Amino acid sequence: MSKIEYRRQIKLIRERIVNRDYEDLIRMREAGIGTEGYVVNTRMLTAEEAYEMYKKVIYLAEHPELEINAVGMLIDRELYESLDGAARERYVLSLAAIYKTMRAHYECRSQFGPLQKVR
Repeated sequence: MSKIEYRRQIKLIRERIVNRDYEDLIRMREAGIGTEGYVVNTRMLTAEEAYEMYKKVIYLAEHPELEINAVGMLIDRELYESLDGAARERYVLSLAAIYKTMRAHYECRSQFGPLQKVR
């Protein structure tokens, strides 16, 4: 991460704290993302992108006939076509790892329900 990107991230964090805007954090928690986040093609997914991917994982989990090509349905075709052979392989493997993690989180939530705040 360059110095400019780092400063931009710090500025956004400060603005969220001041405005009490925690929507991204809520989305990330719903998608099962901890503080580590998800990296695809050497780029960290934003909370919005991760949440959209999580919604696709939920859809795939609820339609078992589509699970045969689950990772294929998560692929961004434009990005995939722009990559070379080795990068495509890394991209697909990173999506498979993300799918596995999100699917496990979904299974846990569907079995035990949403997490409740302990008082």
